[in-house]
Amino acid sequence: MTFFLCTDSDIHNKREFNWICEEFIYSTGHQVIHSEDTFFDAIIYYGNNFKKNKKLNQFIGNVPILLIPNNNNNNKPNHVKVKNTNFGKIIVDKTINWIYNDNKNITSLEFDLITFLFYYLAEEEYLFNESRDKYGRLTFNLSEKERIELENPIVNMWAHWVDNWLNHELYKNNKIFYKKCLWPNQAKIAISFSHDIDIVNKDFYSYWKTFIYYLINRETSIRNFISSIFKYFYLRVKGSKSTFNNFQFDNIRNFHKKHKIKATFNIMSSSANLLDNENYLELAKNNINDLLGDGHEIGLHGGYESKSFSNIKVFLKEKEILERYIKRSVVSTRQHYLGFKFNKTFLIHENSGIQIDSTVGYPDKAGFKSCFSHPYQPWLFEEHRKSSLHELPLILMDGTMMSKAYSNLNLDEAKEMFLHYFNTVKKFNGVLTINWHQRIFSEGPYKKWMQLYYFAVDYISNYNVYKATQQDIIKRYKAIKSVNISMQKDTIIIMSPISIDSFSFIISNSLNIKPLEKSGISIIKENENYVIEITKMNANDIVRLTFEN
Repeated sequence: MTFFLCTDSDIHNKREFNWICEEFIYSTGHQVIHSEDTFFDAIIYYGNNFKKNKKLNQFIGNVPILLIPNNNNNNKPNHVKVKNTNFGKIIVDKTINWIYNDNKNITSLEFDLITFLFYYLAEEEYLFNESRDKYGRLTFNLSEKERIELENPIVNMWAHWVDNWLNHELYKNNKIFYKKCLWPNQAKIAISFSHDIDIVNKDFYSYWKTFIYYLINRETSIRNFISSIFKYFYLRVKGSKSTFNNFQFDNIRNFHKKHKIKATFNIMSSSANLLDNENYLELAKNNINDLLGDGHEIGLHGGYESKSFSNIKVFLKEKEILERYIKRSVVSTRQHYLGFKFNKTFLIHENSGIQIDSTVGYPDKAGFKSCFSHPYQPWLFEEHRKSSLHELPLILMDGTMMSKAYSNLNLDEAKEMFLHYFNTVKKFNGVLTINWHQRIFSEGPYKKWMQLYYFAVDYISNYNVYKATQQDIIKRYKAIKSVNISMQKDTIIIMSPISIDSFSFIISNSLNIKPLEKSGISIIKENENYVIEITKMNANDIVRLTFEN
C-alpha cells in the first residue's frame, strides 16, 4: 500500500517526521509518497490543523486517515508500559491513558507518536545522557532505558500497529490490501551472520589462558602444556607465522559450508598497540582469500586503540590497507569494542564510502538498542538529515551474553535469550544480526559459546530463513523498497526499476484473482490471502494483475 505523508505547513520537525515514517513503513512492505498528485491508499498527517487543510479534506471518506498530533517538544519518554489494542500490542509512555479515537475513516492518536519513536530510532538519549564507560560507550548499564525497551522493538511494534490499522480500515470498506514480502522465497526473517576477528594467532597469552582452562577441567596435562610452549618459542625463533594464522578459520569455514551460510567477517587492519593486533593482515592473508573464495563478505573492523571511530584520517587509512589486501572495495564495518562517538562515527563512515554499519548495539546487554529490527538510515543530528549509509543493528553477540564481564548467562539461559530474539524478529519480518568471534570455534575457554552458536544454527534450519551477508541483505532491502505497486480500477501494477529475483507480495480482502498466463508468476492461496510470486523481475519490467472483488 502507498501512504501519503503530510504535515502542518509550519511544523518544525518535518524532516524527522518523514524519516521516521519512511523507516517504519518500509519495514512493513509498504511505500510512501510526499505529494497528493499521485496515487495513494492512506494518509498519515502530522500536526494539529488537519481540519483547516482544505486540499486534504476532500479525501475524507475516500481513504483511511491517521492523524498524529504535534506537541512541539523534544521531551524524552518517561517510564513506559505495554498496552494491548485492537491492532496489536504496543509500548507507550506511562502518562498516556488513551491511545486513539475513531471517527468514520479518521483515526486520531492522542499523543505525539513521532517524537516518541524518534527518541528511540535516532538514539536521542545521547543528547540527554553523558554517562560513558571506560571505553567511552553508553552501555545499557549507564542508559536510562528499561529492560522492556531493550527486549521489545518498539518502532516495529508501532509499524505493525499501523499495518493492522490500515488492513482493518480497508477491510471494513471492502477494499483490497496488499504489501511486499521483504525477503526471497517468502522468508519470514533474515539473519546476518557476522564474525569479528579480534585474534588471528595463538600468542603466549592465548596458550596460557587455554592451558588454565584445560587444567581446571582436567582436559590436558602439564606435559602437553610445556610441549606447546616449547613449540610456540621454537616457531617464533624460526620466524614462522603460518602455524599461528589459522586460529579456528578451518573450523568455521567447514561449518559454514555444511550449513550453507554466507557470513560477514570484519577484519582489523589497525596495527595500534594493546587492544589491536600487530601484523594483523599478514597473519590472516591466506585465510582472508579462502573466505572470499567461499563467497563470504569482508568488512572492516575499525581499530579501537587507533580511535578510528572518531578520526576519519585513521579510519580511511585502515580501510585503504584492507582494500589493498583483499583487492576489492570494503562497504561494511563494525567498530572494535563497539567504539562509537555520537554525532561523529556515522559521518566518518559515510564520508569514507561505507554503505553498511553494524556497530549499534550494547556491549553489556543483548537486545534492540535502537528499538528496531530492520535496516535503517541513521539520523545525523548536526546535519539535520538521514545518513546515506544503512545500519544493521547488532542484536546478539557471544561475549555480551556469556562473558563474565557482562551478562554471564549459562548455556540454557543463553539459548532462551536466542529463542526470544529470533521469534521476536521473525514476528516483524526483520533482520537478526548476530556476532560470534571466530576464536570460539573449538576453543576450550569458549566451549559453551561455541555450543550456543551450533544450537542457534541448528534451530534456524527448521525455518524459512534468508541467510546472507550484510551486503546482500542491504542490497535486497533497497531493491524491495524500489519496487512500486499501484492500482488502477481492477488491476494491480507492479514495476521495478532494477532486476530482482524471487519477488512476492500478499493480497488480502480480495475474493478472486484471475489466473495469469505468464511463465515465472504463480498465485498461491493461503487462508484468506493470496501470495503472488514472481521468479524474476527484470529492470523496468511491468506486471499487471487483474482481480475480481
